[in-house]
Amino acid sequence: MISEATAAIDDEVTTWRSRLLDPVFPIVYFDGIVVHVRGANGRVSPHTIYVAIGVNLEGKKELLDLWFSETEGFSFGV
Repeated sequence: MISEATAAIDDEVTTWRSRLLDPVFPIVYFDGIVVHVRGANGRVSPHTIYVAIGVNLEGKKELLDLWFSETEGFSFGV
């Protein structure tokens, strides 16, 4: 069921990731949440999901990107 849902939105995700962004975002928020993920080996380890949200010149918030990291910290790979 999960793979069917993933396949159903794959085209939308590809379109979203290749969209054109506004040239200016006066405000950009970065945040992250730590989640615990069980790996293929059965061990649970913390990972961080980061989010970047921009506020455009019209005042509307726009999701700029999401990314996943095995660590949390200042140099998170932007």
